[in-house]
Amino acid sequence: MGLWTREHFIAIIPAWVVFIGIAILLRRLLAGRDDRVRRIPLQVITAVILVLEVIKQVKSLIEGYDLYFLPFHYCSLFLYLIPLHSFLRGRAREWIAPVTAACGASLVLFMAIVPTVVYSAENVLHITTEFISFHTVVFHHLVCLYMFCAVALGDFRFDTRRDLRKTAIFLAIYVAVATALSFALDVNFHNLKHCNFALVEDVRVALVGAVGWLGQAVYDAVLFVMTIVFAYLSYGVLRLVLRLIDKRKPTIA
Repeated sequence: MGLWTREHFIAIIPAWVVFIGIAILLRRLLAGRDDRVRRIPLQVITAVILVLEVIKQVKSLIEGYDLYFLPFHYCSLFLYLIPLHSFLRGRAREWIAPVTAACGASLVLFMAIVPTVVYSAENVLHITTEFISFHTVVFHHLVCLYMFCAVALGDFRFDTRRDLRKTAIFLAIYVAVATALSFALDVNFHNLKHCNFALVEDVRVALVGAVGWLGQAVYDAVLFVMTIVFAYLSYGVLRLVLRLIDKRKPTIA
């Protein structure tokens, strides 16, 4: 498995061009409008994401439930973060906003680097014939659209020390829970049992072959740390992008 395939290029690049165009258009149309009005596009995206997830879960229940569909993958975090971020107000929203920013930026950056781990080329090829493939591709793209729009609308306010602390706490709790569930249910949440990226999986297999369960523990510990480190890196990239935007265009009031 490589970093990109032709199918991923076809699915991602045109979509992101359109998403950026939508985000820029919303920024211009909603400049100076009340915060409640500016949040409407984010709430619409949230509603679509939740409806699609309900359909997926109901369809899976009807057909024979697959535990892999339980919402404990890293990207499942957006089923919780995005609704809270788009609908909450006041101090509760201030707490969830930086975590949403860091996790959302992580997905966007990860899809820009190695989208084959996010979803497969087969998902793209079967997007019109299999609902799960349709859901997988569309869900991740909607999260990206949400992030592009939130950034364009000036929806994130930053305090670096506070934001990094909250992100580390949130992701530490998530990885701990996902690790317990992965081994208790024998489901590969967040690649904690094995890695979908071949080069990393080869290293994990070698570690387990050399020292047994300790090798798996080392792999999971490294993944624990790298989850937080990558979120920090993505947060930094997001801050850089916002600085560039602020230099080119006036800040929305």
